[in-house]
Amino acid sequence: MAPLATKRILLINDEIHLREIVQTCLETLGGWQVIATSSAQPDLQTAQLSDVDAIILDVVATEVDGLGLLRRLQLDLRDQSIPVILLTAKTYWMTAEQLSRWGVVGAIAKPFNSLLLAKQVSSILGWSLPNAPS
Repeated sequence: MAPLATKRILLINDEIHLREIVQTCLETLGGWQVIATSSAQPDLQTAQLSDVDAIILDVVATEVDGLGLLRRLQLDLRDQSIPVILLTAKTYWMTAEQLSRWGVVGAIAKPFNSLLLAKQVSSILGWSLPNAPS
């Protein structure tokens, strides 16, 4: 049986330390490849869209509004079915209906438990954890 291809996640977050934590958690605990970028690099994001299996996007960014960036990304995503997960400290105002209306599959609240992050992502996306015991 051939090994499954490694899932690739595009992480868009302008906070370098948070980006590094999320990337490390998802690569180490999830076994996924993470392409991490700040929201200040829209060309990189657009260039990478055809190569990713999911996007994790910070809602509140200092350089670019996360929801504005989501709308721009969705223009590039309209012919693709790349799921988007929001990473935000403001989940209290989000409903499932609102997330659906935005075209996202879920949200993860900050602060998050770094040991559980890969499990949350796999649960939202319906992915198995390659590093999980069978």
